[in-house]
Amino acid sequence: DISTRDVLESRILIVDDDQGSVNILVETLSAEGFLDIQGITDSRTAMSICQEHNPALMLLDLKMPHVDGFQILREIGEMQSVRRPSVIVLTGLHDRQTRLETLRAGARDFLTKPFDLSEVCVRVRNLLQMHRLTERLSIDHRVLSAVLDATHDAIAMFDPSRKLVFANQQYRVLLRAPQKAPSDVEPNLSSSIHDL
Repeated sequence: DISTRDVLESRILIVDDDQGSVNILVETLSAEGFLDIQGITDSRTAMSICQEHNPALMLLDLKMPHVDGFQILREIGEMQSVRRPSVIVLTGLHDRQTRLETLRAGARDFLTKPFDLSEVCVRVRNLLQMHRLTERLSIDHRVLSAVLDATHDAIAMFDPSRKLVFANQQYRVLLRAPQKAPSDVEPNLSSSIHDL
């Protein structure tokens, strides 16, 4: 389970060209107990800060000089998924097309200005919990894959429709082995393949 401390210690990056909005968000999130918040007004530095400091969450304005929020969303989409922050878009644009475009570009949530600060805090907390759970699942998956690859047994996992969703190294070796007659293969595979 994800602890409150894990959530509150998650790194947050605020990118908005309006210093007043940045200040309000930093103060509000700090008052909620969030400990690692950085706010910037120059969107040209957003991606370098994102790559260097690896925030879990970015609060992102769309309409900014130099580099707009849509460009930043595109660049975030090109990052490795394990380093990609969750994004909440904060903008004065209220039209449906803008909301859909930002969500399709990879934003996880969308809030229009002026925003309710209590709602911002709840959404930030919810997204950080999901981000931490996703990180934990990714780590668990890598550990489990390494353990299963280390065994001498061939192990495969299938979804309910019998689609292969995981195969360890031994199973992948068997799949690449020269094909034998089905009657020759069945007894050998049944003793070494575990269908989980």
